[in-house]
Amino acid sequence: MKTKLIMLFVIHVFFIQPPITMRTRIVSPIKCITIVDDTIYIVDYENGDQYRGDWFNKMRNGKGKIVYKDGDEYEGDWYNNFKHGDGKYKWKDGSWYNGDFVYDKCEGKGEMFDSEKGSLYEGDFADDNYHGKGKMTFRNGNAYEGEWVDDKRQGKGLYKWADGKEWYYGDWHNNRMQGHGKYHYSCGDEYEGDMYKDEEHGYGRTEYDTGDIYNGYFVKGKRQGYGVIYYWNGDIYEGDWYNDIRHGKGRLDYLDDSFYAGNWVLDKWSGYGIFVSEPVYNNSTCDYYPERVVERIWNNGSPLDFIVSTCGYE
Repeated sequence: MKTKLIMLFVIHVFFIQPPITMRTRIVSPIKCITIVDDTIYIVDYENGDQYRGDWFNKMRNGKGKIVYKDGDEYEGDWYNNFKHGDGKYKWKDGSWYNGDFVYDKCEGKGEMFDSEKGSLYEGDFADDNYHGKGKMTFRNGNAYEGEWVDDKRQGKGLYKWADGKEWYYGDWHNNRMQGHGKYHYSCGDEYEGDMYKDEEHGYGRTEYDTGDIYNGYFVKGKRQGYGVIYYWNGDIYEGDWYNDIRHGKGRLDYLDDSFYAGNWVLDKWSGYGIFVSEPVYNNSTCDYYPERVVERIWNNGSPLDFIVSTCGYE
């Protein structure tokens, strides 16, 4: 559980990064224009920016490349001095965006690489945001593929760890696993059910690597409330849980047909309870003795006070 919580913290804090936004740039006054041929112009601006490309109506129109004084550059389609159409923008730190532009904004299909974080996003953009369907691959090889709303993972999506052994598919809200989903852990456990803020919370089912199967309620990643667990050895417990252990009222049926029904405290029989042992076979009569019923007050798994015992044999 500790490893899981650390991993979810890493996902939420370090991997949720908005796209690199374009700076709003005011067109500087023109310093000089050099005509290369009939359509290709070199335009030097007073602030140090330089444009080379198509020029129409005294503006950047058509295909062209601009190198900004701060080291950023763009090459692609232009419309009335706006980046508009298909193009590639490079930041001076090595980050880049390649795809559709609408009036200077990333809009449509595109790819964005963040050199600082080592992340690559491929998919839909709207108003400079990750928006629609897309895939983000992180520096460590982990990846998310699914729906985005305003830079956030929201809707249906698959998050997969680099080793391929751990993954989550289901609902997301505000960058968190929230709603209904399936989480497969690297240890082999698999949970399907309600999620809230990256944890099992609500009703769900877990199939453990040990062979145990639990159906019931969870609170903040722990079995809590009513639940049934089918143990790998054939035993079955049905009843109350608290903080991942049996606590409250419950019944434990053993494979040999004996059972305990009563109160539990911290995973042990405690308080009033009934224990019914398995039938005992009598070799001389080739028959079974009746079951033995013991009603007792229990403490920490041991008998504390005797109430009633009905025995069919010595």
